[in-house]
Amino acid sequence: MPELDSCKQLKELKKTLPEKEKSEIDKAFDELMVREKGRIETNINIDLNHLVLVNLCINPFTKNSKIKSGYLFIRTDPFFSTGSKIFDLLLYNPDSKIAILIECKSSISDPSREVNEVLLKIKQVQLNKDLLENIVGDSINEVEFVICVSPEYIVGMREAIRKVNEHICLWSANVVENKIFLIPSNEDRSKAPWERGTHRDGNLTQILVNAIKMEGGSVRIQPFMATSNMGLIVSELFTRLAFELMRTGTSQFSFKDVLTLIERSLLNHGSDEVEKVARSSLEVAYQIGIVSDDTPHENDIFKKKFSLTMRRPHGQRIIEKYISEKAKDNACRQLVEKFRETQRKLFNYSIS
Repeated sequence: MPELDSCKQLKELKKTLPEKEKSEIDKAFDELMVREKGRIETNINIDLNHLVLVNLCINPFTKNSKIKSGYLFIRTDPFFSTGSKIFDLLLYNPDSKIAILIECKSSISDPSREVNEVLLKIKQVQLNKDLLENIVGDSINEVEFVICVSPEYIVGMREAIRKVNEHICLWSANVVENKIFLIPSNEDRSKAPWERGTHRDGNLTQILVNAIKMEGGSVRIQPFMATSNMGLIVSELFTRLAFELMRTGTSQFSFKDVLTLIERSLLNHGSDEVEKVARSSLEVAYQIGIVSDDTPHENDIFKKKFSLTMRRPHGQRIIEKYISEKAKDNACRQLVEKFRETQRKLFNYSIS
């Protein structure tokens, strides 16, 4: 398994230290490992919950959905090509030419801050409307904005939305009952949609106020997003790859095989976006030791051959491996930085 650079550096630094200081570093390393593992695992769980909300929002708007809203799910991370995470998914109605951008929030500590962040994203959208039109392949008359949250955050988010001068709709996603529904910010039906926090499309508003329930449970249309935690992407991707290799009776795979799996998972993403995710995920898989490079002297990634090093890899085992190796890298890096900072202070003190 490739040793992470920061851990190589720490190992070399420890060679220069007396035994007492080596022991202190080992103790600090163990403490950092516990902390980093907990932090990484928490972030992965938050992202998993986020994906559940995203898929709940996607399901009613797929091409074969029984819900006849007129809106279609186009893709997740519509602004990924710009390097920005601006809204989680894009819906579009080709008849009314209305686009809907949805931001899903599975965990909220400060509703006002969350709404203010969405306001900043809305400004960025208004500057990049042409990108959305390129994605849908059509003109867009209006863009609506939605924040989708779990039921426990409805009250706080509703109050925060009421305080801002922007047309934002609030959806609630109940993952237990597999329902999503619209929460108007004002019950006065005489007011305009942007004052009530409802959609311009009366049919969509009525469907969502009555609640959309996914019969048979929510289906994972998106197993991961381009901006998902890399641990989730690597876990899902290489679990599927292992199945494909077993099905075809082969032991090696190519970069093209990784690209194909990502293309199937990230609907309507451009080739550059798919390649970016593929390169990142393959690099991480190599770093954490679940992939080996069988052609180390070949520089062209499209000509290289790789193998899986983990026996019977599956989601949870890969995630555990990712957490362990990522925590190790973070702990080593922090200790190396702390050591170097101490050395700088000693050097500055000696020449002062």
